[in-house]
Amino acid sequence: MNRITEAMGSVSRTLSRPTGAGRYRPLYFLNVLDKLRGASLENAVRDRVVMITGASSGIGAVTAQQIGAAGGTVALVARGIEKLEATADDVRAAGGTAHIYPCDLSDLEAIEAMTDKALADLGRVDILVNNAGRSIRRSLALSYDRMHDYQR
Repeated sequence: MNRITEAMGSVSRTLSRPTGAGRYRPLYFLNVLDKLRGASLENAVRDRVVMITGASSGIGAVTAQQIGAAGGTVALVARGIEKLEATADDVRAAGGTAHIYPCDLSDLEAIEAMTDKALADLGRVDILVNNAGRSIRRSLALSYDRMHDYQR
């Protein structure tokens, strides 16, 4: 039996039983295939420049730490310079390389200036994680006629 056949048998057994939280893992097979092929975050980001918007907290900050620790260079973008500096410190503490680019992403001129500076500093951006956004506290149905909701 080869490795793929063994992995498929393991996947079948795993799919037939719930995980600890009582949920099934419908994409577990893809995770197994990635492992068999040697896919990893390190292989995906090593020696690459990854720009992350919304990098000052939450998902953006954690993503930056993980990518930095995996060997990627992260360009951190958000409005608040203090929080960006804290995230950059966390990335560096995890062994990564971080650059900060404070920018209000609702200002097109600021975006242009920030991208010009980032490209001048780093030479390129290989991957963009477009994580920044605004919370809109109304249903989609109530947003249909509000173009500014979509622009946010």
